[in-house]
Amino acid sequence: MGDAIRDISTSYFFRGEKFLEYFNTEVFLKTVKEKFKIINEDIVDVSKLYRYIFEEEPHLKKEVDELFFEQVLYSNLKNVYVNTFDDEVSIQTLEQRMKQVLKEVNMKNPIPPQYYPSMKESGFNLMEEMYITEIGAKFIVAYDYKETNNKLTNSRILFVESIRDKNGKVRYFLAGIDINFKEKFYLIMIRNIADSIDKSNNLSDIQEEKAEMDTTILQLYNRVQTNVVSKIVRNITEIKPSVDRKALYSLCEKLDTVLLGDIRETVNSKIRKLVEQNIDNTFAELFNQEIMPGQDEKEELADNMESLLVASYIKAFYGNRSKKIAEKAKDLRLPGYSTKFTFKGNRANKGSTQSSNSKEPVSATDMFHSLYISFKGSMNLENLGISWFEDFNHTNKKNTHVVQTVAYSQANQFRVVFRPRRDLNKELIYHVIRQLNEQRKYQAEQEQRGNI
Repeated sequence: MGDAIRDISTSYFFRGEKFLEYFNTEVFLKTVKEKFKIINEDIVDVSKLYRYIFEEEPHLKKEVDELFFEQVLYSNLKNVYVNTFDDEVSIQTLEQRMKQVLKEVNMKNPIPPQYYPSMKESGFNLMEEMYITEIGAKFIVAYDYKETNNKLTNSRILFVESIRDKNGKVRYFLAGIDINFKEKFYLIMIRNIADSIDKSNNLSDIQEEKAEMDTTILQLYNRVQTNVVSKIVRNITEIKPSVDRKALYSLCEKLDTVLLGDIRETVNSKIRKLVEQNIDNTFAELFNQEIMPGQDEKEELADNMESLLVASYIKAFYGNRSKKIAEKAKDLRLPGYSTKFTFKGNRANKGSTQSSNSKEPVSATDMFHSLYISFKGSMNLENLGISWFEDFNHTNKKNTHVVQTVAYSQANQFRVVFRPRRDLNKELIYHVIRQLNEQRKYQAEQEQRGNI
């Protein structure tokens, strides 16, 4: 069981240290000090910050707790599962449903009963107070919601599972939940620490009924989806991989068309007739009339040759300066550019390609152009890597810094993995998810119209 609660009327002990691996504490301290104009050289870590607030400025605690919550939620939980729903949830309904969730998840061992009064359906944050070390313990440590004109806009929840790593250390396996009631989607965000979890069966100090420990991000996602989110929102949209994969293809194709459309048009106008003539002459030398390939095969070969010549054209004009193509994408005010993908061709063959790094568009690689015709015929992608411009509002033309993601369309899930090692932020996560959701929604509507 977790340690007994201390009497904070006479002393203060920071109990939230297990969350500190999930964000850049230096940035957090700097943000808090600047926001609240705190000048104190002794505040060198988060525990000292909270001690200072407890002793000197307790009126700031609620706001600092909220910043602490946001830092953990949006910094390093980089496996983001995306779902949509169709449910109108009032504040009263949310509180009723959350009360039941808290009863089922939190109001039992190993959570000390002393915490129960603080776990209110209207919101709470116990991140700097609770310290639960029993392996397999699962609980909600923070939850809030926001409203405008008495109408829900979003709710956030932090779900914790205590695990033991391979070094024998107790750590928190976190799932952050962001439910957007206005735009009807929710995110379950998890940091992949699966490789660090002790998966052995000889954890003798775990009671059998609590030994159901999640050891992968998929297991934790499924637990949170079943035990928390599905009890808060109803009518969750069924994941349809066929639709999502077409959406990923359409997005990739759209980015490529805008980025390289002028180059393809130039190459086509200059060499298409010549390529077709050469194919006719070559086939006349190779085949007699009885075995002469048909027009479809000739056009496919011409398309492939033209695509390879596009690659040569790009190499001649840009050389190894792939950065120039990225700059072109920014000039065109694109949200970003594709960096990798895996597709299944129309002849059941698989293909994949990727650029060498996040700053190189896949369109700048020879492999992409050698697979281009197969890619065009596939109409679906199993995964898609995109480098998104961090300056997504295009306020600075020279700012071409990007954040790389890979979107995976799988049987029962749609997951976006953010690749950078640095901390993220809510605005960037939301920007990427909205772009992807817009394409998924459009594709779903197209599919629905086609079935009418």
